[in-house]
Formats: sequence, C-alpha cells, structure tokens
Amino acid sequence: MIDLPSDVTHAFDWGSTGAPPKDAVLADTAQRIKAVDLAIAEHDPLHEAYRFYSEGTAAAGSERYIQEFVDHEPVRRASPASTTPM
Repeated sequence: MIDLPSDVTHAFDWGSTGAPPKDAVLADTAQRIKAVDLAIAEHDPLHEAYRFYSEGTAAAGSERYIQEFVDHEPVRRASPASTTPM
C-alpha cells in the first residue's frame, strides 16, 4: 500500500467488478497512480514505488513526467512595491 503525504488525496470512483482479475487490475492501477504521485511529492524521478508497477517505456514515461514536476520552479511575482518606478 502506498502511503502519501496527508495533503495528497485520491478518489477512485470505480467499484468492484465482481471479477477478481479485473478488480486486481483496478487495485494495481490505483496503486500505480499513487506511486507516481508519491515520487512527485518526494521529488524523486527514480522512486522505487512507481517502478514496481511499471517498466520499460511506461517507466521511462513516468520518470519524464515526474522530472517535469521536480524541475518546475514556481514563478516568483514581484511585489507591487518593487514594480513602481523610483
């Protein structure tokens, strides 16, 4: 089970299908989504959690996706006082 920071929540609206193989796929899908979000939260593009659920092209795509979040720095806005001419 993936434990996320308390400010990260998910709501998966799919219920049980009654077919164990399908339910297992849905459960793994939920865990993979959470694993990618955990890697983002921990700023770790090579986090072992998502790599447990994917490999090859899928893992590489997740790594690039996570790296975009890691590399992103919020735009710092100048305060109104600093934008007025002297």
